Amino acid sequence: MRINLLPWREERTELRKKQFNNALAVALLAAAGCVGGYWLWQERNIEVQQGRNQFLKQQITILDRKAGELTRLQEKQQQLEERISVINGLQADRQVMVRLMSDVVRMVPDKVFLTSLRREGNKVTMQGRAATNLQVSTFLRNLDGNDLFSSPQLSKVTKADQPVGWMNFDLSVTLNMPGASADDADKGSSNGK
Repeated sequence: MRINLLPWREERTELRKKQFNNALAVALLAAAGCVGGYWLWQERNIEVQQGRNQFLKQQITILDRKAGELTRLQEKQQQLEERISVINGLQADRQVMVRLMSDVVRMVPDKVFLTSLRREGNKVTMQGRAATNLQVSTFLRNLDGNDLFSSPQLSKVTKADQPVGWMNFDLSVTLNMPGASADDADKGSSNGK
């Protein structure tokens, strides 16, 4: 029989420690590799996302520029529509003014002379001279009988200095805008009349 007097237990413990230390070193290296790999992967993801963000910022800048152009175009369109509306109002108003002058000329009786005719919106004021009250009342009846005018009102009658026996008068009448409401007439008159 043989007796082993060598310190085999210490050798086995020493061998197990070496194996444990090697396994621990391999595990630490593997863990460090995993952590390093994860860190590199995250850094790459951050770079990719930053690239995406930069692209989105560039596209947003382009879209903001286009939106600014669109806003300018919409403002120009609004201005053009307003101009067209004003021109259409002036066109319609021109026809009314021609008819107004034509009808007034036909309705003024003999020995009545108009010295002033003024239009503000749908109200027309007239000043003039007449030989008698009868001519003034005839003029008022003529205005009342015309479909372009309504509500003639005589506001003032005074004796004229020259010629002797004549009188000055002031009257106002409401203008009926054919094919338009009174609001449209007021808008047309506020556009430079």
